[in-house]
Amino acid sequence: MKERHFGIDLLRIISMYLVVILHILGYGGVLANIGAESMKFKAAWLLEIAAYCSVNCYALLSGYVSVKSGFKYSRIIVLWLQVVFYTLLTTLIFKYYKPEVMMPGAFIRALTPVTSTQYWYFTAYVGMFFFIPFLNALINSLNKKQFKVLIASLVVIFSVVQTLIPGDIFKTSGGYSMFWLIVLYFIGAYFKLTENERKHGKLWCLAGFLISVLIVWAYKFLPLGHDFNGNLFVGYYSPFILSSAVFLFLFCSKLKITGKVPKALIKALAPASFGVYLIHTNPLIWESLLKNRFVSYAASSTPKLVLLVLVTAAVIYLACSIIDLIRIGLFKALKINKLADSLEKWFGSVLNRYMFKDRESAYRS
Repeated sequence: MKERHFGIDLLRIISMYLVVILHILGYGGVLANIGAESMKFKAAWLLEIAAYCSVNCYALLSGYVSVKSGFKYSRIIVLWLQVVFYTLLTTLIFKYYKPEVMMPGAFIRALTPVTSTQYWYFTAYVGMFFFIPFLNALINSLNKKQFKVLIASLVVIFSVVQTLIPGDIFKTSGGYSMFWLIVLYFIGAYFKLTENERKHGKLWCLAGFLISVLIVWAYKFLPLGHDFNGNLFVGYYSPFILSSAVFLFLFCSKLKITGKVPKALIKALAPASFGVYLIHTNPLIWESLLKNRFVSYAASSTPKLVLLVLVTAAVIYLACSIIDLIRIGLFKALKINKLADSLEKWFGSVLNRYMFKDRESAYRS
């Protein structure tokens, strides 16, 4: 049996925890209600920038874990069922307990989470998912030098150039797109294929993460006048946000987790990490329960504000994890994974029988 990489599982947990921090500071109303010239504002933004690598880390994980694993369509079936479970359940709860926030067509949107873009990351991931076999085929056809050139080209075009030239010239939608996830997939895959070749230690990786964060933070607050764009490097495809994600990824990939209790906690919480995202960013919860919910934190002292944000994020993370662990138990009892595997086999047999039976003769003709 393949040995579990607890450092990578820990990164899954850390990444989603950082996502929650981003949402508390942003959509929760903290940053918008702090005086822009105060030290508290600078401290809050340091926390924001440190957490900005979260989505990139999660996408890097996709390439890392998928490049060598067998591709199964059943995975997207299970993932889709997980998403619909939460969209439908949340819609039903709000229908009966808070009907005033319901919009027409809520149940249709709940049943069509991809096309209704209930969750941008899920929609982008589904788009990328069906290309994974072809991405892997491309990766496996390249030698190491060619793969490096490919990644360097993608980073220069979709990160460096996209950041420095105004406008969304390559249509990456600020990183909220399938195309940016594919770039990160390639980088994560490269780290998997070369994991035994890296010589840099954990402290070097941690230093790289901190330096990347501090560069973005320092640039934001350079006193260069009102026309200066301090947010130039604040974005998912920013070179320094990307590098902070890469260094945090590499740091966690080098961790050797020991002890039964840490391993047990990581093993329990890691599978529920995506559920944390689905629950707390559900549109109904997002608008009704999280929007500007943490404005009061802005009146706190700097140390208290940071502590409140970190503790609140931990509480939200743990509460959502407990809910998703219950969902995982329910799916296991209902044998959802086996059902998805059966559906994949059935669809495969249908395709082979009716669509591909004359494939060879068609090529010869």
